[in-house]
This record gives sequence, structure tokens and C-alpha cells, in this order.
Amino acid sequence: MPLHIGLLNDSFPPQLDGVATVMVNYGKYLTAHGHTAVAATPFVPGSDDSVYDFPVLRYPSLDTTKLVGYRAGMPFDAELLRQLKDAHLDVLHSHCPFASQILGRMLRTQLNIPFIMTYHTKYDVDIANAVKSRLLQEEALKILIESIDGADEVWTVSRGAGENLKKNGFTRDYIVMPNGVDFPLGTVSQALIDEVTGKFSLPEGVPVYLYLGRMMWYKGIRITLTDLREKVDEFETAEDGERKATGKQVHRSDVFYSEHGLREFIDYLDAGEPKLIPDPITVNSDKVIPIDIALQYNQGFRERIYSYVNNINTIEGGTHLQGFKMGLSR
Repeated sequence: MPLHIGLLNDSFPPQLDGVATVMVNYGKYLTAHGHTAVAATPFVPGSDDSVYDFPVLRYPSLDTTKLVGYRAGMPFDAELLRQLKDAHLDVLHSHCPFASQILGRMLRTQLNIPFIMTYHTKYDVDIANAVKSRLLQEEALKILIESIDGADEVWTVSRGAGENLKKNGFTRDYIVMPNGVDFPLGTVSQALIDEVTGKFSLPEGVPVYLYLGRMMWYKGIRITLTDLREKVDEFETAEDGERKATGKQVHRSDVFYSEHGLREFIDYLDAGEPKLIPDPITVNSDKVIPIDIALQYNQGFRERIYSYVNNINTIEGGTHLQGFKMGLSR
């Protein structure tokens, strides 16, 4: 039986990320298989939705790209609600727990239809990057989880995403559902592979790493790129000028060295800022636990603290960062 499905997300082309791509894939797939898809998303200047085979409804938004990288949607729009009601929707599917989730909860109440929410990513990391206060982070997470809990059914794109959701306070069960981007090996025909590789002059038998989505290190990209860099295929140039893989693999390594260490890093981060003191303050200690600290004061109002343990950026802080702040303020 054909269904009318409302797809809700805070990003959509021309804004590009993994979830926006999922939205487009859902719309195309549902339309191609006889269903009716209707997408609702915040307005973005320069968007051209005429290229899609399904309707895309835009609602007012504020430009908050400098703050969070996206426009903030304002779904309390009478015309938008009227259009969605006239679409005679059977199911609502939200892909973002912010403006789209608010819109979905409003429509669920008014239309009395099932409401699904897919949790795609680790929003707690985004919140931690945008809000420095631990108390505000916790309150924001509570609001986030309460919003997600308003859906009848919650899907996640992986078990890891589901456990992240549980860690942040979600108490109900979730369903792991493929997100339309990952394709198991063998699902694409050899003819299509040959067509694509021919377009881009890709040599046969050479793997290509393609990443689609926001380049966020916490998604494991750094580990993947490091592995690819350290062990690469060896190539040789044949007489006809064509580069061919030898079948051997060679190890590659790069050396990263800074003569002045953290002090030089602070100078780099603080470049262009009016300084209150001429040189960064540095503290080094090898007693019990090696510690290396560098700090600089400038005339700005924004605090930037980067903490590391074993060369890993501890974006969520920890006792090492708490101890530093307590010692600094005494």
C-alpha cells in the first residue's frame, strides 16, 4: 500500500552532510517505489529544490552558521503546518533532534500518526564543542533526550550510536536501522563499477577511500587516514607511462616536530590577537606524571582551552583539566 511519508531534517542540499544525503536518498527511493515523500527543512539561501522528484517545503531560519555550522530552523510557521496537513501524511520521520524534532512532535499531536526519529550522530560532542560550561552541557543534553523521547520509535544508524544515546540518558529501546549510505560489498553491479571508475580514470584493482559527511575527527576518520598513510601500495611506471601496482606494500611515515613545543602551538593559535603579555607562560614538570602547560592572555573575551592526554585531545575534559583550572584560579 502506497504511503505518504514526511521527512524532516535540519540540513538539506545545498547544505551537505551525511544526514542530508540520507534525506535525499529516502525521498528518491520512496518516490521510485510508488510512495509519496514530502521533505521539510529550514530555508537556505540559493537552494534549488526543483531538481527533486518530491516536494521540499522550506520554513524560516536564522543564520547561525558561524556558531554551529548550520542555519537554525523556526518550524512554528502556519503555512508550513497547513501544507504538511494537506499532504495527508501517514508517517513522520525526523532525522535531527532539534527544529525537525519539534516540528515532528507538533504534527504527531495534531495528525495522530506514527512518528519515527533516527539518531544519526553523537550530538553530545557537538554540544560540548559549542557550549563550554559543563552545567549548560548537561542541561542541553537533558533537553535533547526529552525531545528524542517524544518519538514513537527511535532508530539509530549503528549500535555505537545507540549506546551513545543510552549513555546520554535515553532509557527506551532503540532499533539499529541502516541509514541508506552504507552499501555492503557486492550490492553494486560490476557494470556500474566499471562505468564510474571509467569516468574518473581510476586504475583497476586500486582501492579508493571515499568519505561522505562532515570531517569530524571523533568519527574515527583520523584513525582510518593514519592507517592508510602508514601502509600504502607501491607503484611503478611502465614503459607506456602507465602507473601500475606492483602488488607490494610499503610503509610510509611522517615526522612532526616543533622546536619550541606547546609554546609554538600557542603562538600559532593566538596569532593576530592583541596580547596582554609578550610571551606565553610555560610550565614543565617530570615529577610523578609528566606535565606540559603553555598559556597566553589576550584582549579577547573567549576562552580557548585544549587538553591532551597521551597526544589525544580530551574534548570532554577530565580531572587533569579540572586540576589545572583549580590551580590557575587559586
